[in-house]
Amino acid sequence: MATQPSFRKIQPRQGSNGSIFDFDARIQEFADAIGVACDELTRQTVLACFRGVREETPVDTGFHRANWQIEAGSMNRGAIPLNSPPTAQEMKIMTHPSPSGRVWWIFNNGPAIKRLEYGWSKKKPNGMVRVTIANVLGRLEQIKRAAVRAAGLGR
Repeated sequence: MATQPSFRKIQPRQGSNGSIFDFDARIQEFADAIGVACDELTRQTVLACFRGVREETPVDTGFHRANWQIEAGSMNRGAIPLNSPPTAQEMKIMTHPSPSGRVWWIFNNGPAIKRLEYGWSKKKPNGMVRVTIANVLGRLEQIKRAAVRAAGLGR
């Protein structure tokens, strides 16, 4: 059973006269906090998916694991060099000023990635994407609570 979200109680400001302008400022604060929560939820969900597919990708040479990429809006058609650190990809979403409301692509341009997803590897016969999606969906409530806390809206 889902629990009702807990929001911090809005206290009157010191010196507040209860005017419509004060109310408007408080509503704007709350709207800003919701925007922060949405951005954080987007960041954490995209990162959980990226890290999951990367970790679930079977390793032979490491090429396919190294080629997971994150992009906003469109996909890059190139491959990533084998020695490229995953943090370079993660920084794309961590440093994006407003990641919510955008389409984030997590993709792999490796030539055998589709075969790896559908059982070609004896190490990971269930693939990477389907397993990761199931895992992230199972953790989505936890990710959401962390994003709400980070925005100062929850307990």
